[in-house]
Amino acid sequence: MPVFQIKLKMLKEMYHIELNSEEHPLKFREAIEAATCMAVSSQRIKCKGKLVPADLENWDDYKEILVDGLLMMIMM
Repeated sequence: MPVFQIKLKMLKEMYHIELNSEEHPLKFREAIEAATCMAVSSQRIKCKGKLVPADLENWDDYKEILVDGLLMMIMM
């Protein structure tokens, strides 16, 4: 699977983060931490009405959902 540009909304701020679906999801969470200064352990990411599990091993379950410009949200 390829690399996607994801829109990430946190409160009123919008971030554009790259998601490589071949890498471990922890790398995506680390990229979020670098952009938002929110610790990986505190992130609750919501995608298409579902929470993305913190212990997700790969993106296989989300391959139908992942597209360029997908909006994900961080809940505080």
